[in-house]
Amino acid sequence: MSETILQKSTVKHNPPLLRLIAPRFAQVNVFSRVPIPPLGLLYVGASVKAHTDWRVEIMDENNWKGELDHHKIQKENPADAVGFYAGMTSTIPRIYELAKMYKDMGVMTMSGGSHVDALPEDALHNDIDVVVRGEGEKSSVEILDAWFNGGSLESIKGIAFIDKNNRVRINEKREPIDNLDSLDLPDFSQIINLKHPMGWFPVSRTRGCNYSCEFCTVRDQQGRARSTKPERTFAEIVELVEKFRAKYFFITDDNFAQDRDGTVKLCNMIADYSRKRNKKLKFTIQLRAEAARDAELVDAMWRAGVQIICIGLESPIPEDLKMMHKGQTVENMEKDIAILRKAGFYIHGMFIFGYPSEEGTGSNLTTREKSDIYIDFIKRTGIDTIQILKAVPIPGSKLYERLRKSGKVYPLDKVGWDKYDGNFLCFEPSDDDPVQVQLEATRIMDVFYRPSFIWKAIGILPILPFDSIIHAIRLGRSKSSAMVQGGKITAGRHLSERREAASRRIEAGREVAMKRIEAGREAASKKIEASKDAASKKIEAGKEMASRVIGHTVDRGISRISGLRREFRNSIYRYIGSRILSTWHRLEKLDVFLDMLRRSKKTKEIIMK
Repeated sequence: MSETILQKSTVKHNPPLLRLIAPRFAQVNVFSRVPIPPLGLLYVGASVKAHTDWRVEIMDENNWKGELDHHKIQKENPADAVGFYAGMTSTIPRIYELAKMYKDMGVMTMSGGSHVDALPEDALHNDIDVVVRGEGEKSSVEILDAWFNGGSLESIKGIAFIDKNNRVRINEKREPIDNLDSLDLPDFSQIINLKHPMGWFPVSRTRGCNYSCEFCTVRDQQGRARSTKPERTFAEIVELVEKFRAKYFFITDDNFAQDRDGTVKLCNMIADYSRKRNKKLKFTIQLRAEAARDAELVDAMWRAGVQIICIGLESPIPEDLKMMHKGQTVENMEKDIAILRKAGFYIHGMFIFGYPSEEGTGSNLTTREKSDIYIDFIKRTGIDTIQILKAVPIPGSKLYERLRKSGKVYPLDKVGWDKYDGNFLCFEPSDDDPVQVQLEATRIMDVFYRPSFIWKAIGILPILPFDSIIHAIRLGRSKSSAMVQGGKITAGRHLSERREAASRRIEAGREVAMKRIEAGREAASKKIEASKDAASKKIEAGKEMASRVIGHTVDRGISRISGLRREFRNSIYRYIGSRILSTWHRLEKLDVFLDMLRRSKKTKEIIMK
């Protein structure tokens, strides 16, 4: 293939240009609207810039300003080679689309990431010239040097390509980089034409993992955990603060505390720097829950400015955790979350719903019972935000191999790579109905991200940038919507059969319902008539009673009026009588007086005589 590449693609510019592309997402997912470029591209870009004559530009399709037209972009600023980030399986169709586009324009293509690492042949047959397997800093430099100087690809470790005989050639595996301090610091100035300024700056300290979760590829592809010295990571953070005025950081390590002592030392260095420089740096990290039991570590993280902790809790069902090889118990997770929340951290819980079991190992719970357990666990622990994904059989993981061998993985013509983002069901569940798995996962999100979440989000304004809070609300709703859409797609073949059965049941039910409706109508008519009769009788009885009451009241009123009249008349009579009697007495007194006068006159006459 190296000769084929040199024949079909030639360096056109001096110095030549390498364009590294982060492909756009197929649909809304947990990474949507978060302008954080993949660190893998930044490390490769820094290495190529430091060790070759190539120029480098990094293009993030998810944060690109203006028209996203690669033909126009290539015409205005021609690239001599392009590299694609294939760390997310759901972006593979977009990568293959772009690879064909650039190949047709005579540009060499290469790609690295967990998906093409696991399935290099698939990538090579979809217009990718060279697949980088494992860490890409050294391999990418050697590939570009070989091409620029007319060399060969056969001796480069950690790559795959199609040779001149049209056969897939997978070279010797490249050993993981032990001394991560030897790597060049990421150069964020290589990212071009950003639509939104970076709110969160990604920083990585550890590669690999010491755990072996069935659904993950990190341990198998990157080996055991290796970390940079705390001083190196601290210098990287300080450079971002002073050069880009960075304030918010996302530590991309799958487990921030893999190197426990180094993590404590780094946190202490950051805390001292922030105190002396009067900085308020804020960090989001990923952590295993049991780190909460280390009081010194918890205190160091808090003083360093760690405020948001993303924890892969995965499931509150013991059988699921055992199947995942998670190495945790539900009881311990509850205790650990309580410790972290008491310490003041904001907890983001990451869950997998509907994890596939093997025969005889499941929980024997219904899908609704499982979702109720999730809801109860989330409420009980007081987790601040959540994400509910379905298990994704990522190529390269033990889960993928188990489901593939058992024939459970849906064919790609039914459920394509673009659906491998956790929103969609990509395999036949062992014990659950696929439609119910999709709907119940959505129900958990709907229950959590109800309107009351807005008030909860307002309470964390001092912790998160406002756009992050809005994103959390939008993401909860949009992700829930995407999950519903995913259910429609992944359960399509089951729905058609269920629709036919449902139609038959509906027809049968319709006849029964019509009979019940008619019977109900007759019963209702009888009840209405009976009610009318009863009401009429009550009305008549009421009228009769009212008539008697009114008559009695009138009679009493008339009697009372007659009595009053008699009393009034008698009072008048008594008054008039008393007046007459008084007058009569006065008249009698007057007669006596007159009589006295008359007698007095006669006496006087007698005397006079």
